[in-house]
Amino acid sequence: MGDAANLVPAALAILPSPLTLMLDSRYFFIFLCVTFLMLGFGIVIGQSVTLPAQITRQQHTLQLLQAQVDGAVQEGRVAKVHLAQVENAMNKIRPRLVRNALAGQSVDVIQCSDYPQATSDAKAALMDAGANVTAVIVISDQFVDLSPERRDNIRQQLDTITGAAAQPSPETTVSLITRLAGAIAHGAPEGSPTASVLKMLEKNDLVIINGNVTQACSSFVLVGGRNDDGYPDQSDTSELEGELIEQLASAANGSSTVVGCEPLDVTTSSIPQYQKENIATVDCIDHPIGQIALPFAVRGEHDDFGLKSTARVTLPESLEHEATP
Repeated sequence: MGDAANLVPAALAILPSPLTLMLDSRYFFIFLCVTFLMLGFGIVIGQSVTLPAQITRQQHTLQLLQAQVDGAVQEGRVAKVHLAQVENAMNKIRPRLVRNALAGQSVDVIQCSDYPQATSDAKAALMDAGANVTAVIVISDQFVDLSPERRDNIRQQLDTITGAAAQPSPETTVSLITRLAGAIAHGAPEGSPTASVLKMLEKNDLVIINGNVTQACSSFVLVGGRNDDGYPDQSDTSELEGELIEQLASAANGSSTVVGCEPLDVTTSSIPQYQKENIATVDCIDHPIGQIALPFAVRGEHDDFGLKSTARVTLPESLEHEATP
């Protein structure tokens, strides 16, 4: 029994004291820290050898890219200056090229687009060619966005003008365009029901008419192209333009001439719809090339003129054979 009691103090003497365990833990922790520091220093030393070379290569690559960008910007500026010079030169010779191409011919300009400046450009190009622009008709976007109530009200107004019996359904966009196209093509003498129909359409803010539409006309220029505001929907405007072209083309016993044009930079182009309707097109009426091509297209050269991918030729082929019309 006494021997067993003496074993306990001997065993306790063998076990490490709390102070010893604490010191051993600190030594272990310090050892780990030193190890990680050495690894960190090794990584830093390794990177100090490799990074400068990588950074130098990246800087060189960036410098090359910057030089390419600067070169492209400079080339673009030079090209823009050259284009302006070419267009200025073409503008100077344009009156001579189109002189008398449309001498004495009456033409109506119809704007179906969001670009009033393009309408002015088309009108000026026609007048420079000797045409008599008898009227400029602007078709409002409201034409394709009438509520059923407004359509029914317009039908009632038309019935009052024409003396027709009440119809079971309101006017449609197609029927209104048919009336408008017929009045423009066949003429709307003062005091006639046709003139009253046009005045009613103006009063309802569906069209704006500047000029004389009392006489029949057989030559028409449509100005198309839409911006990016999403109003009205493209399908609606395409239907309107398609019906308008069909009605105008069938006037004068099918001998009417209809040409479609638009500015170069439009968000939504009308040229594909015009080509679908098989009329001549000019896709850059805001540039001298388009202003040269338009009179020849109205004169009867049926082609797709301009600068876009939809164009077949840039300028009328007849210019190769005649210096002045």
